Amino acid sequence: MPLRAARHSSSKKMLRTRLALTATLLAVSFFVGYLVHRQQVQPYHFIENVYSRLLVSEFSRRFIASIDELPEGYWNAARPASGLTPEQQANMSRLRSVGYLGGVQESQAVRGVVRYDPELSYAGLNLYSSGHGPEAVLMDMNGQRLHVWKLPYEKAFPDRLPPPIPVTAGYWRKVHLYPNGDLLAVFEGMGLIRVDRNSELLWAVPNGSHHDLEVRENGEIYVLTSIAHLRTDVREDGPILEDFVTVLGADGVERRRYSVLDALRDSDFGTLLTHSKGWEGLQGDLLHTNALEILDGTQAERSPAFKQGNVLVSLPAVNAIAVIDLVENRVVWALTGMFEAQHSPTFVETGNLLIFDNVSEPEGSRVIEVDPFSQDIVWVYRGDEEMAFYSKFSGVTSRLPNGNTLITETEGGRAFEVTSDKRIVWEFRSPYQAGDNQRFIAALLEMQRLSASPVDFPFNHP
Repeated sequence: MPLRAARHSSSKKMLRTRLALTATLLAVSFFVGYLVHRQQVQPYHFIENVYSRLLVSEFSRRFIASIDELPEGYWNAARPASGLTPEQQANMSRLRSVGYLGGVQESQAVRGVVRYDPELSYAGLNLYSSGHGPEAVLMDMNGQRLHVWKLPYEKAFPDRLPPPIPVTAGYWRKVHLYPNGDLLAVFEGMGLIRVDRNSELLWAVPNGSHHDLEVRENGEIYVLTSIAHLRTDVREDGPILEDFVTVLGADGVERRRYSVLDALRDSDFGTLLTHSKGWEGLQGDLLHTNALEILDGTQAERSPAFKQGNVLVSLPAVNAIAVIDLVENRVVWALTGMFEAQHSPTFVETGNLLIFDNVSEPEGSRVIEVDPFSQDIVWVYRGDEEMAFYSKFSGVTSRLPNGNTLITETEGGRAFEVTSDKRIVWEFRSPYQAGDNQRFIAALLEMQRLSASPVDFPFNHP
């Protein structure tokens, strides 16, 4: 279970007070929200917004015991630099059931880029965001920091600071770099911002952005957003967190919005909804959409479902991947039964899907390449005895132009590049650690490998 530090928490007592306040606000927003929903009076939208923020920070109750050791942000128990034996894995599982991994510590010497084969790796620049703070770092293949962007939530959204500020305000979940140095950044479940290369705010949109985004050649921004509200046609006994594929202009102004829930419910795959029990115990989070990819049409000859402009989404609450035709706002293709709690599905040049399968076995993740028609797994990476990997929450994978695969092991604070024959040729370990004996490591939300040529702005060399 991820360990994430609440903002502005200096003691356990203060956090318990804030959590009690959260519970009170939640109860009030449920009650008042129900009363005003039918008339859509002014308080409705305020309560809707508050509930959305409370929903994404619900997990804060899970780590009160060690909160004093952690700074703000998104943190996990650190792991050894080497892999774990099956017996150690079993011990780790038992330890997780009672709290923290106090006896498992990462070597102090293993930080930054710890492995690099210039001949076999794909050369480029590396861009990452991390749970240690609201910033993004651009570095070279050796780990030299070239540029840093940083902007706290309070400066991005100064008029939206209701207590308590959710912990997701402490880091950027997803970033996108423009050639001129501008950067898009997602405050998870809260909003999307654009800053220039000097981290000056260009615009901020409090639209519930979360998880993933993609920028098209015409400048339009496709981003996942959500709204917490009542939809009795979907769930009669409480509110839901409804996900959308939202399209913004380059100026941040919303142009279109498509309900992922409606697209699934109104399709031939609508029965998938009956399998949803909510994400991580949150019954109203029916889909927990965590990835999107705009299809380029290269696979349209194999199936019209993969035509240009359709959107691939990941729906881990129902363990499914789906393609939405945005013209009809309807799911036209879906795949399930081969993965659990998956992240970052993406089409690769072969026409296959590359998927981060979070829970392929107890205490183990894998990356798989799947033929979407035969459903054959044509390539799989699980790590090895020397270096296994596991991220129950989050995780990203991408296929690089030279055929290598880049993997972000979010919970382990690690990213690595493997060849098709499964050799690790580049590896990065988060330098951000905290707590007694450095036993917590900041989550590595995503490592992106960028081509150096499109990047054309002066670096600040922090």
